[in-house]
Amino acid sequence: MGLYSRVIFPRLLDWSLSLPNLAKYRQELLADVTGEVLEIGFGTGLNLAYYPYSIHKITTVDVNPGMNALANKRISDSGIIRPLA
Repeated sequence: MGLYSRVIFPRLLDWSLSLPNLAKYRQELLADVTGEVLEIGFGTGLNLAYYPYSIHKITTVDVNPGMNALANKRISDSGIIRPLA
């Protein structure tokens, strides 16, 4: 995997999808989520802040391993779930 995929793309994606106007949509979409969640295309973990406390487990999948550094930091900071090694 090249430099763009590992380093540049994850940060560019995180920055572009962190815009405040998108936060409203994340909050609306995830407000009623309960139980166990499978998030495909987890990316850098931007949805974590919007999951309600009613969820029991989040399983995440992302095809780009370059996203892991940012996602694992966000997971650790969230207190919701712990990252897998």
